[in-house]
Amino acid sequence: MGWHAYIDESYTPDGDAYVIGGCIATDQDWAIFSAEWCLFTERFGRLDARGHRYFHMAEMAHRLEEVGFFYSVITKHVPVFVSARFNRSEFNRAESNLHSRNCDRMGPAKLLLDRLTVSYGQVPFRTAAARSNHSAE
Repeated sequence: MGWHAYIDESYTPDGDAYVIGGCIATDQDWAIFSAEWCLFTERFGRLDARGHRYFHMAEMAHRLEEVGFFYSVITKHVPVFVSARFNRSEFNRAESNLHSRNCDRMGPAKLLLDRLTVSYGQVPFRTAAARSNHSAE
């Protein structure tokens, strides 16, 4: 059984917050999800320039009743949700600190991985990198 993740990022160019989030499910779950998602997209989705229907939350925020249909498909077929948020100011400070200590450039990426929180059902847990980092302290 293969697992696949679909992850997207969000940020405001002048803002401090940077967020990634997504969903992880099995191949079988994604196949069932896709079939149901297409039904709702055909009925409620936005229309692009080529005449194809799609869903984008930022464009659907004013249509919350219809968003609920899409949300129901997600909660029914996606068992794992992933999200991470960090402030650019923290990232820049960490990167500056690592460069001043002559550390390699993987340091900032590790900072993001250490902050990654994965939620399975209602039980949050941190990545293996974060757990091993904290156990060493």
